[in-house]
Amino acid sequence: MSAIVSALARQPMTYTGIRAKIIELLEAISELAEVIDHELDSLTKYPAATVEAASHQDSFYDTAANRRAFSFPIRCSYLLSSGRD
Repeated sequence: MSAIVSALARQPMTYTGIRAKIIELLEAISELAEVIDHELDSLTKYPAATVEAASHQDSFYDTAANRRAFSFPIRCSYLLSSGRD
């Protein structure tokens, strides 16, 4: 977990910068057959991970300090022995 936090700290703290780094970190996991940057109804390769755009919130305090919270749900899918995911 600390590797993820330190990798994100080196990224621009924007929605697209953080999302790109999350996808890059997931693609580095050799056990994942596929990493997709959006939710799909059906997957073709397993195991797979999808990174979805959930939401973001902004709180403006003053001209020097703003707070932003971004949510990125990550779903990991794999086949069970019965053939269902």
